[in-house]
Amino acid sequence: MNRIVTCINSCVILCTLWASIIYAQIPVFILSWGSQGTADGQFMYPGGVASDADGNVYVVDIGNHRVQKFTSSGEFLLKWGSRGSDDGQFSYPMGVTLDAGGNVYIGDGGNHRI
Repeated sequence: MNRIVTCINSCVILCTLWASIIYAQIPVFILSWGSQGTADGQFMYPGGVASDADGNVYVVDIGNHRVQKFTSSGEFLLKWGSRGSDDGQFSYPMGVTLDAGGNVYIGDGGNHRI
């Protein structure tokens, strides 16, 4: 039975009971979006990136202290957050992930919280 042990730079290492095999795939550019700034769809130091079950993409915007949500083709959908320490505010958010239920979790570096 094969199982994936790790994936680094598009190289997948499969381990079997008898051998280890490395399959490498060259990364292919698909698309990019955004520019420097504070408007919708712009970033000041984009950080963590995650996607949901529908293919939407969440990007932590560290310098703007917010999270932005996009379609898989880069169309801006919504944003939330501002600089601060109150509920819904961030201070240099760093990471983002989603659980199976679609809940979004943000690593809020400056406020030392999730």
